[in-house]
Amino acid sequence: MTPRSSARQSQSRLQFQSTKGVEAPADYLNIKAGLLSGATVDEDQQAKLLSQHLRKLNSDPRYEQLLQELVGGQMTVHQEELTTVDKLLRQFDLNSSYGPCAGISRLDRWRRAEKLGKNPPEEVLDILNSPVGNFDQYKYSFLGVYP
Repeated sequence: MTPRSSARQSQSRLQFQSTKGVEAPADYLNIKAGLLSGATVDEDQQAKLLSQHLRKLNSDPRYEQLLQELVGGQMTVHQEELTTVDKLLRQFDLNSSYGPCAGISRLDRWRRAEKLGKNPPEEVLDILNSPVGNFDQYKYSFLGVYP
C-alpha cells in the first residue's frame, strides 16, 4: 500500500513505533489514538501523515551530510524525484557490508549489523524508528518485494 495509490479508498491499519527525537504533529497523535481504539486510516490520511514526517526528516541537515559522505563524488542517476531520506535508505540498502537486504526489514537489518559490529549509521535507525519507518516503502529495501 503506497501513498501514490490514493485513488482507492481502501482501509488499512497502521502500527506506530515510538519515536526518538521526532516530535509528532497533532494529526499523528489523533490518528494514533484512534488506531489504539481499533479505528482505521484511509490512504489519503496515510499520504498526508507520510508527507508531513518526510518534510520534517528531509529538512534535517544530518541526513544530507551523511548522504554526501556515503555518495562522495559519485554521480547519481534518475534520483531527481527522490527525497534525501529515500536516497539515504537506498545507500544503506546498497552497502553490502551490513549483510543481505532481501527478505528482511531495514530495521532488522540495521539491528543485525549493529550486533555484528558493523556500525550502521544512527541516522538510518532514527528514520526507521520515526513514523515514516512504519510505511512499507520505507520499512523494506527497494530491492526486495514487500511481504
